[in-house]
Amino acid sequence: MKTRLRSRFRAIVVGVTASAAIATSAVVATPAAHAAPDAPKAPAVQQAAAQRTAGPQAASQQPATGRPQPTSHKQSVSSLAASPNAASVEGLIYVPITDENAVWAINPSTRTVVAKIANVGMHPIVLRATPDHRKIYVDNFGPLQGQVTVIDTATNTITKKIATLGPAYASEAMSPDGKFLLVPTAFSVVQKIDTATDKIVATFPIAFLPIDIEITPDTQSFYAFATYGTVASYSSATGRKIKPSISVKGLAPGWAVLSKDGKTLYSINFLNSNIAIIDTEQWRVTRTVQLPQGSWPLSATLTQDESELWVADIGFGKDTYNLTIIDPATATVKQVLRTPTAPAYVGFSPDGKHAYVSDLGPVSNLPPVLRPLFYDIFYLLPPGQTGYIDDYDVQTKQLLGRTETGTGPVAGVYF
Repeated sequence: MKTRLRSRFRAIVVGVTASAAIATSAVVATPAAHAAPDAPKAPAVQQAAAQRTAGPQAASQQPATGRPQPTSHKQSVSSLAASPNAASVEGLIYVPITDENAVWAINPSTRTVVAKIANVGMHPIVLRATPDHRKIYVDNFGPLQGQVTVIDTATNTITKKIATLGPAYASEAMSPDGKFLLVPTAFSVVQKIDTATDKIVATFPIAFLPIDIEITPDTQSFYAFATYGTVASYSSATGRKIKPSISVKGLAPGWAVLSKDGKTLYSINFLNSNIAIIDTEQWRVTRTVQLPQGSWPLSATLTQDESELWVADIGFGKDTYNLTIIDPATATVKQVLRTPTAPAYVGFSPDGKHAYVSDLGPVSNLPPVLRPLFYDIFYLLPPGQTGYIDDYDVQTKQLLGRTETGTGPVAGVYF
């Protein structure tokens, strides 16, 4: 956490050389060497417990001023019986903990960690879930080994590890109908995973390093953003280019957001510190939102009603650790929420009332001039450092509380 912190930025650099040798548009049969073997089904879970019974009232009991005290993950895990179906995950959030190589399940109402799923792969960055919430797909960036790991939410166990052709970028995309997952990799391809079989069924070469993928509401096509600042549309069935490449008015568009109706596409341009707003019917950039100098917009998420776009800014300029809230209707900055440490991603509760911010914690609290060094060594950070999931009231923008995590929480799923 859909350039993810500097891991996404470093991913761009790692993959540029590989992309030069890849042609474009044709569909390639998936090599047998990349068919994913089934992972052993031995539980990798430290199980624990709690249905989401405590409501927002409990959260509101935090002090009105100052930052609420975090709930320590070291004391928050108790035992939980395996559920026979996915209904038990409703109200939970699952978050990848990058430098722990794990996925944690959190009850945001009680601010407790209820499960830790270990050994999911190297540096998990982004999670995507099927619409029925029965499976979670973990995008493991690597970079030494590329994998997508499948988690069964009924038992919180790993059911499969799918080897990808090169390290998987932090931008896997689930189709709206839940039938397939698209994964861009550092080898300048997009791989298609059938979620019924959890096998790679197609590999689409995409020129110039696709670093973000967005799937259209009808599932028939997808948008692939290239490192050097373009986006094009491709067929989800064949990989054939449908719409030509157009400029997104910036470099390293490592994250993007598509509106629910598919008519508006937001390109989060990491290196140019701006957001380009694309009309997908006219197929052109209609507006841009420029952020302050020194900003590094890492990721962005639309609220459930799509009235606001929350941008996680991890820049090196003055006061650029923040959440920048944009009004999509006017393409203007509506509000800026300062954060003392780096916010990596924002997810929203299904009812739209809570924003859950993955915060990298004190390890990212460096003077602006040294922040680029932090992103260079992010993958070398030891496990056991403190990160947070911060709970904000979407309407009032007040911080209600926080849950302590391990090193590097990024983009999760929010049930």
